[in-house]
Amino acid sequence: MAWKDQLHRASWRGVAFAFEQGQARYGRRKVRHDYPGRDDIWMEDQGRLPREFRVQGFLVGHSRIYGGGDVLGQLQRMVAACEREGSGVLVHPTRGAISVELAAPLVVFERWDEGNYFELQFEFVQAGKRLFPSILGALSDLVGKAAGLADAAAAAAFVAKVAGPLRSGLDAVDGIARTAEEWIDKVTGLAGDATGLYGTLSQLGGEDFGRYFNGRNAGFLSGLSSPYAGAGSVAERIALGSAKRAAIAEAGEDLKATIGDLGVA
Repeated sequence: MAWKDQLHRASWRGVAFAFEQGQARYGRRKVRHDYPGRDDIWMEDQGRLPREFRVQGFLVGHSRIYGGGDVLGQLQRMVAACEREGSGVLVHPTRGAISVELAAPLVVFERWDEGNYFELQFEFVQAGKRLFPSILGALSDLVGKAAGLADAAAAAAFVAKVAGPLRSGLDAVDGIARTAEEWIDKVTGLAGDATGLYGTLSQLGGEDFGRYFNGRNAGFLSGLSSPYAGAGSVAERIALGSAKRAAIAEAGEDLKATIGDLGVA
């Protein structure tokens, strides 16, 4: 196959033009570092150099090589292609199809004696995708770590603020429970005390023992309703008092058990 048969028809974003000459730049990006008192320098490598293509071509009306039609219509389509945003496809005669961006404005040369002809000058740079995986990954890790630290700090601050009041509150509740148990014991003891018989008989009416206690019932006890209503004899009152004392003792034990179940005693 002849060399010319391997060439591609030049175009930019689908608008064909005649290729005249071109230049390409390849290599590495280097930064030169000079140091005082040293005879040599250090060249810092910063990666591959972006591939740049400088192309000169022309448009001609009704070309026998690439077609195109009227030259003014070709120029309008080429200007529109160069004014579009983003990257596009350049078909280079020897490089083939390349994704590039227009790095400099399109330059159009025209002469009065060549009305059916326009010279073109392009500067392209090979474009890549806008990807930042390492930066995004690092940012995600930093956000996650910052969120974890903030959560831990909030939990620590909460514990620091409420630990003291909670501890004081539990101590207070525990003290109240112990006091309640002490009063339960006192009430139960008083209910079973020998003087309970005195109270049982002191409110007995009639001509029996009650008449000996009438003077002692003046004041506070005289205004209270009798828990022995309906029991008219000593035997009935002793039996009723025993039942009430047993009920008080049982209620006291139930209340103690309830306090123990709450875990505060």
